Amino acid sequence: MKLQAQRNKKEFDRFKKYSKQFPKRMNDFMMLVNLDMADQARQEIARAIPDPEFARYIDSLKPVLVAGSTEAALVSMENKSKVGDLDETTDVCFFVQDGKGNSAYGDYLIEQSPFVLGFVKLAPKGISMVTRRVTRDERAEVLEQNIEKRDELTDMQFECKDHLIKITESYIDVLFVLRRLEFGIPGMPNRPHWRRVAGNINKYAANALKKYSLFDDKSLPKPVAESISKEQELELADFQEVFN
Repeated sequence: MKLQAQRNKKEFDRFKKYSKQFPKRMNDFMMLVNLDMADQARQEIARAIPDPEFARYIDSLKPVLVAGSTEAALVSMENKSKVGDLDETTDVCFFVQDGKGNSAYGDYLIEQSPFVLGFVKLAPKGISMVTRRVTRDERAEVLEQNIEKRDELTDMQFECKDHLIKITESYIDVLFVLRRLEFGIPGMPNRPHWRRVAGNINKYAANALKKYSLFDDKSLPKPVAESISKEQELELADFQEVFN
């Protein structure tokens, strides 16, 4: 009877300890499962887009956690690039207001966008460059338009020459590339990938649930990943509307 009581107490203590740890274990479990699903999606996309020219885009995709929750997402962590790393044969740039201050030249760059890379090398403070991947035919059209405005551009630059800084980096319009690869356009490959991911969510979940056990005495690995804010998560909701 005494031995049985000791066993019962041991089991009770074990259950009590487990119940205290369960809320944290549940959170860790959910984060691990969601991160694993996001990584499976990343691998699916890599298989769907084998083209070497888009390897940089694929490499930028990372599973992340959403701060203050157990949710995870797959996002591109590369939103800026040095101008020297961009491809002048297939990239064009747009200028956007990105801070305080304005000038006639800054307004001109915004209104006359796009430009081929290298055509505009100086910009006023508060103006940032955004780069998009286009076809060679589209770039040729942009170059033709730029050449027609060359003298006007030079005059605008001269008037603001004391307030200009050299352009050294550019934001990358990742969503623009995604849309084009997802649906395909003449001059660019058709590589449906996000729709494929959406159709395999249940499979990803089943695979992830086989890797981790919620009801177990064994410790779960610590979920490790970069985080995005709730505000950034809301931006992803707009992105999902494009591909649903």
